[in-house]
Amino acid sequence: MELLAQDVMKKEVISVKENISLFQLQEIFFNENISGAPVIDDEGKLVGIVSKTDLICSELEQELENILGSFVSILSDELIQFPELKEKPVRRHTVITVKDIMTKNVLTVKKSTPVKEVASLMLEHKIHRLIVVENGKVIGLISSMDLLPLIAKGEIKLW
Repeated sequence: MELLAQDVMKKEVISVKENISLFQLQEIFFNENISGAPVIDDEGKLVGIVSKTDLICSELEQELENILGSFVSILSDELIQFPELKEKPVRRHTVITVKDIMTKNVLTVKKSTPVKEVASLMLEHKIHRLIVVENGKVIGLISSMDLLPLIAKGEIKLW
């Protein structure tokens, strides 16, 4: 019997709303001991996915923008001009939300998708989790860590 996504998916999925702050997202990741989550709108529809990697990249980007913004403001207009940097706003006081950093084009699977296909999609797209959806709503999540024991036991053969 072929294993399907519904056989290995986590049914209790921690999702986040697209309008929460990155600080709130950090708290959720820490408190729930997760490294990523589906992003849903007010109707519960899947609109994206966000991970710790997205969070770290956003923090690094903010720091770089702040450093460059400060550097440019210190330089004299007569000595050096960087018009493209001056036009870029420094986001020091802007509240950034999950919507700003999430991946919007989410790769999803159905509960009837064979687990071998799930594993192949993860490998092909170099991703660590796939969202299981039904009628646009999240009903499960499969992470690469969920598949590892199955691969180790030989229950999933990728080649």
